[in-house]
Amino acid sequence: MSPAAVLHLVLAAAAGILPAGPAVQPGMKVDLALPVPLDHDDPSFGWGTIRLESGAPFDPALPTVLVVADGQQFFLRAGRVASIQEETFGPGINVIGVIGRGTSADILARLGEGPEVDWALAMRLFGSRQWIGDIESARRAVAGPAGRVHLYGVSGGALLAHQYLAAHPEGAASAVTAVGPLRALEVELGLRHDRFWDELGEQDPRLRARLTRGLERSPADRAILIRLLQRQHFFVTPGRLPAERASLIEEMARGDAEALARRREAYQVDAVETMLAGPAGAPIRVRIYESIHPLLGSIDLFAGPVHPNAENEYHVALPLVEASRRQGFPPVSASLPAAGQVLAEVLMLAGRHDQTADYRTQIALAARYPNGRLLLLDDDHMLARAEGSGLLRRLVPAFLVHGPGSAAMKALEESIAGHRWRE
Repeated sequence: MSPAAVLHLVLAAAAGILPAGPAVQPGMKVDLALPVPLDHDDPSFGWGTIRLESGAPFDPALPTVLVVADGQQFFLRAGRVASIQEETFGPGINVIGVIGRGTSADILARLGEGPEVDWALAMRLFGSRQWIGDIESARRAVAGPAGRVHLYGVSGGALLAHQYLAAHPEGAASAVTAVGPLRALEVELGLRHDRFWDELGEQDPRLRARLTRGLERSPADRAILIRLLQRQHFFVTPGRLPAERASLIEEMARGDAEALARRREAYQVDAVETMLAGPAGAPIRVRIYESIHPLLGSIDLFAGPVHPNAENEYHVALPLVEASRRQGFPPVSASLPAAGQVLAEVLMLAGRHDQTADYRTQIALAARYPNGRLLLLDDDHMLARAEGSGLLRRLVPAFLVHGPGSAAMKALEESIAGHRWRE
């Protein structure tokens, strides 16, 4: 933290913006509005609040895990952390959800209430460095200036956890991340996470022509149709996906409005569209823009092959893409850890059939951590098989609370083996 930021924190505490004592007290069920700078690089820009919520009364004798969620995630919200503790962690650990600035009314209010969004301001308020700074503020609130915490993040939250470790390698004792999309690493390694077109050709080459026909018969609906294809794998297991994908493509080719309407409801496509149009839409679009940004110069989304995941992200981020072309934005700055930089114990979970987070990038990043471990599961982005079997409920707290070499982890070896992907 810069000297100016430290001075502003002192002045803010004196003015009553920050609590005079520790933010989290022993024995309290945490439900706290935590003041944070609107811009961690420039605290003089003003202050807002994020929320910290615990799943049980705080016990300083127990390890503490911060559950990290990203702007486009919806499972972590006010009133939900007790359920997350029960479903994923169990007792024996302080579980504190960092309910981020993407749902903070006073931070969202800085964008104004008009229909036109100032996207440069949105980037300043909701870019990676602000979410990373908020995690650091949460760490200091629950563990003190020199204390360490454990991190848990899934999908976009996993990406933020890795970005936090790069910026604050001393802040975490360990971390478990699952299926984090690592677009910059894809470009660095020359990979493409979206293998949809290849898989379609392997399944039945005729489906490519049928899909092209479906998209061409309704150009105005292309973004919605692409989102149907993209979201399908969140709701359909890998074993059923080829048949369901073929059925969806046939409905598109026929222009079957009723069937497609049912799919839109089943895959929550319209719910996502409503959310993007509402107050939470700007933070979601900013984080998706940062995700897709490394791909913008390396993929032609509209020439030939169809890439639903990448194209859907492009459609979501389009207002920022256009605004950046008009006025320019500062470069996306949050980076991933470099080799040897982070000494924390890190467990990365990846799904071999993940359509969103390429398992090969998970292997590459895990190798950068001196104490990194990778568990490549025979699963998809939802890790539905591992979660449904109860493996995650046993694995996550065993690693975070007891450590990778513990008896608790060794006891899981047999059940873990049954979930691993093997060639």
